Amino acid sequence: MNITDIAYKINEIAANGNHEFNRIQEIRGGNMHINPRSKKPFASSGIKDTYAFHSGGRKELQFNIGEEHLNGKNVFRYGMAFSLNQDKTLHDPKADFRPLINRFNKFLKGNPEFFKGFKMWYYVEHELEDVFNEVRPVDKELFQAENFIFLGKYFNKRIDQISVSDIDRIVDLFDYLLPLYKYVQFGISQNEKRIARICWNDNDWLSPSGQDGKSKNIDTHEAEHGYGHEEWIFDTGKLIDGYHYGFLEPIGKQHQAFENKCYDVWLYTINNKTKQRYWIGEIRNLEVIDKPTSEKIKKEYIKKGWFNEMEQQIKRSGANSDGFSNWKGVDLFNVRYLPSNLMVNNPYYELPSDHPVRGLSRYAFAFYKEDFNLTAALEEEAVIEPSGKIPAEDKDGKVKKKKYRREEKAIEITFLHESISKSLTAKLMKEYGHKKVEREYNMQNGSKIDIVVWDNEDIIFYEIKTYPSLKASIREAIGQLMEYSLWTNQKRAQKLVVVTQPCLNFTHAKRYFQFLRDTYKLPLYYQSYDYENKILSELV
Repeated sequence: MNITDIAYKINEIAANGNHEFNRIQEIRGGNMHINPRSKKPFASSGIKDTYAFHSGGRKELQFNIGEEHLNGKNVFRYGMAFSLNQDKTLHDPKADFRPLINRFNKFLKGNPEFFKGFKMWYYVEHELEDVFNEVRPVDKELFQAENFIFLGKYFNKRIDQISVSDIDRIVDLFDYLLPLYKYVQFGISQNEKRIARICWNDNDWLSPSGQDGKSKNIDTHEAEHGYGHEEWIFDTGKLIDGYHYGFLEPIGKQHQAFENKCYDVWLYTINNKTKQRYWIGEIRNLEVIDKPTSEKIKKEYIKKGWFNEMEQQIKRSGANSDGFSNWKGVDLFNVRYLPSNLMVNNPYYELPSDHPVRGLSRYAFAFYKEDFNLTAALEEEAVIEPSGKIPAEDKDGKVKKKKYRREEKAIEITFLHESISKSLTAKLMKEYGHKKVEREYNMQNGSKIDIVVWDNEDIIFYEIKTYPSLKASIREAIGQLMEYSLWTNQKRAQKLVVVTQPCLNFTHAKRYFQFLRDTYKLPLYYQSYDYENKILSELV
């Protein structure tokens, strides 16, 4: 690939993978009150022979890619840059960039860990001056007209050696760098990361699950009425203008303090029956709505019949025979988020006994600290080897009494499944023709395939899953697709495609399916589908 190929591939992956970086022009337009020349991150105006920067980025902190010569060899850089070269569009670089440099230095001082693993270097009048192994403040020496300052990472590859998997990593880094861009360019602070406890639920927070596992504290709503208002927090089958609306108790206690602000929220829960604590997942860009919006959404729920459905779910769970409690001071909605910003663990991650979340009060919308981080533990390479341990019940053949263990189960959003199925079928019919696509295809053994497509000589099976957890959806779908296509010794389809709603983990899914194909030669693929906007992601 050349630099143009790479830049346009970044556009494609950012768009098809629901990446936040795909919104760069929307972010620019909204904050600068302009109509950007391009709707895509990179355009021809910002692409040169050996480097490129985002469209409109000449006078900005720019997303930048390009070939470098570092340490005696060619490498390919990707990250952010200040280009202080004077030209017909930039007459006084120091004056134009001084506010940006000041905000950059302030961001670095307050968030040094943000740049962990980054390199930094700069040019003086097109000659490489120095390379640093860590990001440092832009001082007087660096902040000079005609200097080019870069911070980011690089591959030990030439331009023509860059692969699609490399571009995946570039887009991931650009997503990561967006808070820096928004703060430096427009003074928009990055989302604060907070922690919130939600009530216990055995139905994946799609509907109330009854009093089992709920708090017994008499001062809590769930103890008094048998349910919590968070019990629908992951029911993304109910969308209004693309957003799912829900409730978080920690916000409800100090609503005005958080109103109209945006947070990244780390969610945990406690099973009061076992006293075990679990990390449930995360919601990025969670918006706290105001009271008038909350009332407006409640009216929409009543109009659509969703309010009555929720009330019946409360009754069926055995929580409150009267339905909604109408407890004074509690709203049904105080937050909203896009489904693509939701990440749900499956299984839920049991927190160790010494995890600092145990020190938090129940209703704290607490600041997130690095001590809470579990990412490193979850991403450690799994070692499969004999442990040498013998289960107690195996030593003498007698079953011993075990501690209670939460049985994992996944619950699908059935309404969302139906919506995706109908909408995706219509979209595929436009592409392949009405006679080449069939929904709920009946097999002779009684099974039903969600969607079958006849593409010339190939047959494609689509299996749709709408669990809150992406991993749960993939896990359930793969088994069914393999059975539909291969049981017991016949190959019926050339491609097997798992379809879910848009999700925060798209890149992880992409890598996983590529690994399955490369390692086991299985014709398994993945796509996400936004049924409201009728957008089908790339096949990965």
